[in-house]
Amino acid sequence: MQKLVTCVQNTVELYHELHALDRLEHDYRLKQKEQDGLSLRGDSLDILKQAVKVQSKHVKSMKKKSLWSKNLEEVVVKLVDIVHFLHLEIYNAFGHPDKEEPQERGKHHNRLGPAGLALHYASIINQIDNLVSQSCAMPPNARDALYHSLPPIIKSALRYKLQSFEVKEELTASQVKAEMEKTLWWLVPLASNTNKAYHGFGWVGELANTGSEMNCKLSGQKDMSRIETLYHADKEKTEALILELVVWLHHLISKSRHASGGVRSPIKSPVSSPTQNGAAITLLPGKTKISSPILTQEDQDMLRDVKYRKFVPGISKSQEFDTKSSHSKRSRLSKSNSQSPASGNRK
Repeated sequence: MQKLVTCVQNTVELYHELHALDRLEHDYRLKQKEQDGLSLRGDSLDILKQAVKVQSKHVKSMKKKSLWSKNLEEVVVKLVDIVHFLHLEIYNAFGHPDKEEPQERGKHHNRLGPAGLALHYASIINQIDNLVSQSCAMPPNARDALYHSLPPIIKSALRYKLQSFEVKEELTASQVKAEMEKTLWWLVPLASNTNKAYHGFGWVGELANTGSEMNCKLSGQKDMSRIETLYHADKEKTEALILELVVWLHHLISKSRHASGGVRSPIKSPVSSPTQNGAAITLLPGKTKISSPILTQEDQDMLRDVKYRKFVPGISKSQEFDTKSSHSKRSRLSKSNSQSPASGNRK
């Protein structure tokens, strides 16, 4: 807190010095024009020039001591720490009105950035957005590629949600798409910014940058702040949003297939994986439920087919590895690509 206060005081002083420098430079230019017109050069011009030089050095020194030279991310982190500290102090002094203790630092919900999942989840969101835009002419196996990239916790919750999620039967494909756009219009820019922020590092960069500065200074591109990406996004809330979008996408594909005469992708999609310790995801509140959707016989066969599939963990940090299985001796460069093949070492 004291460091920030000192920086603020130096910043106030800096602006006073900048104003003084501006006046000196203005006086110097006027004096220079005056003497140039008279073809004279006196000591007063040299004195003003020296004063401008000294003041410029002083301003440069003040910039280093003030908020002028501080990184936005660094200042925001300190402000968050101060606000959190004040909240705890108020609670300790007066108690909490609803009798709920505030969370200590480090006990917050998992964030995608520190967990190394920001880039992977951004890729999933972008895949969903691409499928929505191509719902009438979806590329072969695109739907399956999306399902394979989903984290196991979303896969395990997807089968139940597909059967229990309720939507108006009379909704058209365009109306379902409009419903998805309500979330995609603000979520996709965050995913796109995440890809831009990690640009140049690739999948390996997500691991290398965990816990360090994520901002990448690209030539011709402004710095990307973490607040504009999925770095600080809550893991559980993001997974709930992705689950909701995937369920809506299922209905969008069904509506589009029905409108086009029942044509669908010949490849079935693994929409579920074994449940991990009873983990479950719930949809965000505030969603209207009206009537239960009717799954086609083909969709029901697809869901039943899931339990006969052998689960092969990928190499993403979002995949839960079997602790009893032996690790491959061959190290992989990337841990974020959930679509990478399983280990080449087989017993």
